Amino acid sequence: MIRLVLALVLSATFLPAKKRPNILFLFADDQRADTIGAHGNPHIQTPHLDLLAKEGFSFRKNYCAGSFSGAVCVASRAMLMTGQHWMSLPKEKPQANWGSNQTLPALLKKTGSYQPFIIGKWHNGKKTLDQSFSNGRSVYMGGMADHTNFKVQDLKDGKLSDKRAAGAFSSTVFADDAISFIQKGEKENPFFLYVSFMAPHDPRNPPKKYREIYYKNRPPLPKNFLPQHPFQNAPQATSGRDEGLAPWPRTKKMISDQLSEYYGLVTHLDEQVGRILSALQKSGHADNTIIVYTADHGLAMGSHGLLGKQNVYEQSMQCPLILSGPGIPKGKSSEAFTYVHDLYATLCNLVKVKPENKIDSEDLTEIIRGNAKEVRKSLFLPFQDNQRSVNDGKWKLHIYPQINHQLLFNLEKDPHEIKDLAKNPSYSDELKRLKELMNEWRKFLQDPTPIRSENPLPSKPTYSNEKRVLDRWQPRWIREKYFDGRNDTNHGNPRSKKSSFNFENIKLQMKDLKGNPVQFSNRFFSGDHLKIEVINKISADFDQDEKIDMAMIANIDSGGSGNFRHLFLLKNDGQNLIESDKVFLGDRIEIVDLKSKDSQISVRYLDRAQTDSFAIKPYIEKGKKFRIENMKLVSFL
Repeated sequence: MIRLVLALVLSATFLPAKKRPNILFLFADDQRADTIGAHGNPHIQTPHLDLLAKEGFSFRKNYCAGSFSGAVCVASRAMLMTGQHWMSLPKEKPQANWGSNQTLPALLKKTGSYQPFIIGKWHNGKKTLDQSFSNGRSVYMGGMADHTNFKVQDLKDGKLSDKRAAGAFSSTVFADDAISFIQKGEKENPFFLYVSFMAPHDPRNPPKKYREIYYKNRPPLPKNFLPQHPFQNAPQATSGRDEGLAPWPRTKKMISDQLSEYYGLVTHLDEQVGRILSALQKSGHADNTIIVYTADHGLAMGSHGLLGKQNVYEQSMQCPLILSGPGIPKGKSSEAFTYVHDLYATLCNLVKVKPENKIDSEDLTEIIRGNAKEVRKSLFLPFQDNQRSVNDGKWKLHIYPQINHQLLFNLEKDPHEIKDLAKNPSYSDELKRLKELMNEWRKFLQDPTPIRSENPLPSKPTYSNEKRVLDRWQPRWIREKYFDGRNDTNHGNPRSKKSSFNFENIKLQMKDLKGNPVQFSNRFFSGDHLKIEVINKISADFDQDEKIDMAMIANIDSGGSGNFRHLFLLKNDGQNLIESDKVFLGDRIEIVDLKSKDSQISVRYLDRAQTDSFAIKPYIEKGKKFRIENMKLVSFL
């Protein structure tokens, strides 16, 4: 029986603002759960996190609840800030559209007189930042950057300053600002200090001495190391940015080097966390501050032949969670299933603030106090529309709906998910039971994705080192080491301002503003960091002007924000009459109808048993060109 509670009911205990504890929220990026020494890893140096674990309470089975996006951090942070599972967020643009959900910082400010302050990464857009914070320092409005060379903005009274050079390594910059805030912290009202680090996310370029630690004393490879993943679990497995950080097949030496560099980032981050905690101790705030340390999700780092987090294996979805402070037992831990977004309800209870809207987040305080062992019996991990898993503590089932593939693991005997038992008839009862359990979760969350496809995609992966993605943030030494010195970056480049498109005789053409044509090959259009592949199209005289219009689904690589699957209706003179970003990368979609009478276009999702209709925009003035950057594309990677 699934124990998820949509409505959280808390006692409305009143506390004066000055008596509420401060909250110091330390948020790592891409940190595996097994990268803390105190949690059982003797190969990594994390003395300050070890001490935090000794002084606090650790949740050892903490997970990101899957993702609607290949940029898993976007989904994880949306869930944390709203207390909602990603399937409960608005369907359109959930990465930057949280609807009427009240964010945790806004709730703490309104109900508990907290002073929210943000430092570091914010990857969910300015609108959600406005919903959450009015003040901050060294805010990085993006997903990743070279840790040694990036720009930040300061936030004052809701306004972001011009960008300025950060001036030092990312973890150091954010720790410096956190220390400054703590030292100047007011004592009348409690603070909610949100420090969102960019480490240990790649580029894996820690200061040299930190990676040298692990080059000299190398951590062992993951027990589930593979040279490459054996099947196409998701589109990102063979074409994603994360997976392109090393060539296929992965060699043991290559993974050993990257693991050493990754551990170096963690150890350097640990040192900065230690500096922040030391400042807190000296400030006079320590006895009245709840400390949270967690991460948005984990990372494969060679497990199962993967490098990224776009999968539902344990190493990629599991991440650390430690709480310390007043009322929290020291040196204790729990094996209960938890999600990162459970922190919303938990922090509310710890500081006696009542949520004002329904949330999916579960309150963990009874586990912390020793009055309960769990808040849920099982764990569900849905990833986009291509992966699902369910875990009951002993058994774990993976289902890959796009390729009709499944895996079954006995986690008690095989915690690293190495031996697949799905085809063993001896375990057919377990397989059936877990499918039923998964369907309970799917029903509860109103999961629209069928777990089996009538038209499955090929399961055999095609790895091409020639098509590896190289983002612009990788420093020179990493390009030399892992990309053969390559310079032609094809991800993260500044979005072009030189391209526009027109229809001429029903042929889609692209020209720069000087009138020069861009390259055209087969169905691909490319130029100025822009590539468009037409996936599906239908032509009709939409507006009955005796000229043909075109509806088109296109895969777009815009450089600046990654890849998109997008639906357009283009008038015969090139005008954009409709656009929709409801379409996920990897969706197989057929345009089935244009209805000029009621201004609708209809599409059918081949793998979701679902259709959509979109209203047409009013006619835009004839002859006006539009630019790619004005299409409001939204990334699902």
